[in-house]
Amino acid sequence: MKSLTECIGIFIVEQLREPVGIFWSFVAPIAYLVLSSVKDGELALGADEYVQKAAWCLAYLALVTASTGFGLYLIGRRESGFIRSFLWDPSKRLRFVLAQYLASLALALSYGTAFVAITAATITDVGIAPAVFLLGKFAVTAALFMFAAAIFAALPITFSTASAVLSIAITIIVVAGFSSKIFLTYGHSYLAYVNPFFTAAHFMAASIPQPYAANVLGGQLVFLGLLGAYGIARLRVNPEWSNR
Repeated sequence: MKSLTECIGIFIVEQLREPVGIFWSFVAPIAYLVLSSVKDGELALGADEYVQKAAWCLAYLALVTASTGFGLYLIGRRESGFIRSFLWDPSKRLRFVLAQYLASLALALSYGTAFVAITAATITDVGIAPAVFLLGKFAVTAALFMFAAAIFAALPITFSTASAVLSIAITIIVVAGFSSKIFLTYGHSYLAYVNPFFTAAHFMAASIPQPYAANVLGGQLVFLGLLGAYGIARLRVNPEWSNR
């Protein structure tokens, strides 16, 4: 098996060959932020408002890249027979998962950095320090979401089923996240933070109420960590289609 660095490079190139994935992971968030920032025919946002809106876009970017750039790729490798044929040794499987994780995370961080660089330079006057701090929070979010996405490798589903399920799940999570503001209106904030996407957006925007910020973030950390740990521990080797 190739070295870890070589594997990471190969996996990055493979993901860059997916134009649809690049669009939804990178172009779509920029388009949303730009279109939602037009006021009286001018493209401009205050620094605070920019951070609030950019946080939602970055949370979406982290969710999509983790699900489709890591979770779905693990299923694709299994269903193609690659894992069963070439990764029969547990240590090789672990190195493969690590390489795929790092490749997907590197792309996510690249998308996030490019997103902030482009939008911060065109529609706001946010300073360098707030932008870097926002990117730091995004890096933490993307890394955690990516790890949690390992759960897909333990699911007994085919690639086509996984693709459909992920598309539906991402839509539901995002819509539910934006709709969760109703819980804040009626004073039930803790219910809104059950959604990892909603929590991630508020974490990056620094808008989680202090009284229960530690509980919210700690709960999500444990939940997402358990998902990822279970997925790695129960990684399926045989293609699901061969069992049907």
